[in-house]
Amino acid sequence: MCTADFRADEAEEQAQDTPEENAAGESGDGDAGAEEPAAEEAPEEEAAEEEEEEEPVDPKPEVEESCKPRCVKQLLAYQACEKRVEEEEEGDQKHCTGQYFDYWGCVDKCTAHKLFRELK
Repeated sequence: MCTADFRADEAEEQAQDTPEENAAGESGDGDAGAEEPAAEEAPEEEAAEEEEEEEPVDPKPEVEESCKPRCVKQLLAYQACEKRVEEEEEGDQKHCTGQYFDYWGCVDKCTAHKLFRELK
């Protein structure tokens, strides 16, 4: 018996086993139902693989927080400047950009040393 005849015989047997489904026009659904569990397993396997892979964590915010106490002098200068600018209601466009950058420059300098030491 050739392979084509064997497949035709299998198809006839399946059609005879489920005459109600074929009569309702659901002949393709029986095969799709058999494939669905396999399709459901694939996302579960992917989810399991994703759980195994750890999400990378950015250490910078934690390192920045540990460096902020070292830059209190610059922070106080920035806060004093902000207070002065808020109290003055003159038409001049005064700002505290210099103090702001001094503070964050201090934090960044401290952070860079610790961060790159940790990443190596």
